[in-house]
Amino acid sequence: MILEPNNVLNGYFAPEETLEATGIRNYGDFHELAYPIKLEKDEIIGGFDTKTFREIYASRRFELRPAFEGQSFIIYKERTGSSGIVKGTVQKVLTSRGIDQVVGVKWAGEQIVETWKSKKLSKNILDFTFTEKPERIMVLYKERDGCALEALQLKS
Repeated sequence: MILEPNNVLNGYFAPEETLEATGIRNYGDFHELAYPIKLEKDEIIGGFDTKTFREIYASRRFELRPAFEGQSFIIYKERTGSSGIVKGTVQKVLTSRGIDQVVGVKWAGEQIVETWKSKKLSKNILDFTFTEKPERIMVLYKERDGCALEALQLKS
């Protein structure tokens, strides 16, 4: 399974690289997390302006968990515009709407279906990880003053 730049999950048969399955919805903002990388050599833009960094996007987390019957987990991002490109007030408005949640997905025939959903959070989820107790997921989300962690139950 691959999260495509159009924000849809697709399943490919590896040896032939043929598309075999497609997800049921858009999972949101492929270019979600931007971080700066120092350039080897500063670039002169013009006048006294120089460019010393460029933006690189981190991969969205997508984790296969064989212990949960081969399910994979990904963040469903309803929020938009939280990357480093949008600045100031516009960023606050865009990132304050919508919900995020962690979802479980599984390849079933020609579709990739959702098999589990966490509770919906009115928070900008950045990442997640499984704890030592397999029924809990820790989510990292962005708040106004920084980042915070929250535990979510995997099994109900």
